[in-house]
Amino acid sequence: MNRTNIKRVLKRFDFVRGVFFKIREAVQSYDIPEIYEMNIRESMNNCEMRINLVVPSVNQEHVFGGISTALTFFEFLKTEIKCDARIITVDAEVNQRSVLSKDYKLVSDVEDSIDKYQIVSFANRKGKTIPVRKEDIFIATAWWTAYLIKEIIVKQADLYKQKMKPFIYLIQDFEPGFYSWSSNYLLSESTYGQDADVWAVFNSEELHDFFKNNHFHFRNQWFFHPVFNQKLKEILLNSGIKVIKKKIILIYGRPHTPRNAFEFIVEGLKRWSLRQKDAHEWEIYSAGEKHSDINLENGVTVKSLGKMSLEEYAALLKASFVGISLMVSPHPSYPPLEMSVFGIKTITNVCYNKNLKYFNDNIINLEFNTPEALSLTLEQLCNGFVSEAKLLTDNRFVRDDNQFDYIVKDIHSKLLLI
Repeated sequence: MNRTNIKRVLKRFDFVRGVFFKIREAVQSYDIPEIYEMNIRESMNNCEMRINLVVPSVNQEHVFGGISTALTFFEFLKTEIKCDARIITVDAEVNQRSVLSKDYKLVSDVEDSIDKYQIVSFANRKGKTIPVRKEDIFIATAWWTAYLIKEIIVKQADLYKQKMKPFIYLIQDFEPGFYSWSSNYLLSESTYGQDADVWAVFNSEELHDFFKNNHFHFRNQWFFHPVFNQKLKEILLNSGIKVIKKKIILIYGRPHTPRNAFEFIVEGLKRWSLRQKDAHEWEIYSAGEKHSDINLENGVTVKSLGKMSLEEYAALLKASFVGISLMVSPHPSYPPLEMSVFGIKTITNVCYNKNLKYFNDNIINLEFNTPEALSLTLEQLCNGFVSEAKLLTDNRFVRDDNQFDYIVKDIHSKLLLI
C-alpha cells in the first residue's frame, strides 16, 4: 500500500485523525526563526570600510550552488575594494568542515576584532550583540539575510547618527516562490521593497528580466551569466572532443525541493516505462539528493545516487545519453546547462520568461508542462539513441571565467560616492 492510500485509510478513523491533530497542535510553533533579530553595538574600530557577507552557513555540508556563488562573489568584491571583510553566519555555527580559507580568523561575537578577515558565528544570538562599524557595508545572500540586514542598517544609522547605508543583495531566485501564499511568502517578497537602498545583483539575465517584468525596482542593479564549475570545466576540457554514451537516463532528483518537480518527473518516467519497448535496457540514475530507489513499470528502477563528488558526477555526465532537469522558477539553474555541454540530450521546462533553447541544441523544452509530454519527449529521444556525442567545449557557459569583474568594479566606484 502506498503512502497516499495509507493516508486515505487513516482519515476514515476519527480516533486516529484526532490523535494526529493533537500531536500537530502540541508541536506547532508560531515563531519565524529565520528572522530572529540581530542586535548590534558600537565598534571601537571605525577607521575603515568593511564589507560583511551575511550567509546561512559556510559548512561543507550546507554549501551548494547558492552559497558557493555568494562566497565567490564576496571574494571578487573583497579583492577589488582591498578592504576589511567579515562573514557572519546566521543559521549554523561554523564547524571544522568550513569551506573558507585559512585567511579568515574565527572570532567570537563578544570580540571587537581588528583582524582584516573575520568570520563570526551568530546563529545562537539570543541576548547577544555583534559589533558594527560606522562604515560597514552588508551583503545579503538569501531573503532572511536581507530581512535581517534591513533592520541592521536602520540601527547602524541611528547608532552613528548618519544616513542609512545601502546594502548589496545577491538575488539568486525569486524566493517567495519557495513557499505557498503564506507568512514566509510575504516576508521574502518584502525584502524587494523600497524601504531601503538596495543594490541588486541577479544570478542570470532571465531572473533579472523576471523582476523587471514584475515591476520590482532597485536603485542599482546588475546581472551575471552563470558559468561552469571550475572542476567540471577541467574534466570536460581534458575529455577530448567526443565521448561514448550508454543507455543511461540521468535525472536531477531532489524530492524535498518542490521547485525541482520530482513527483512530476517520476510520473513521466512511469508512463515512459510502460510504452518504451526497450525500457529494460536503460539505466536510470537520480543525482542531487539521496532517496529510496523507485520502481517504475516493467521492472525498470530509478536508482538514487544522492549528492556525488564532482569526479563521480562528471563520469556520469559523460556516460549519460538523456538528462531530465526541471526548475519551476525563472532562474535557469545549473544542472541542465551542465548536462547539455557534456553532450546529453537534456529535457527541461519553460517557466515565465525563461526559455533555455537558445543555450545550445542539446536543450529540449517540454512542449507542455505535463508528465505525458515528458514521457513522449523521453521516448522520442531514447528511440534516437546513438553511442557517441560531441562535448560542447566552446559554449559561453564553459568558456567564460570572470562573471563578476565588471560588476564589482562598478559597485566599488559607487561605494566611493556614498
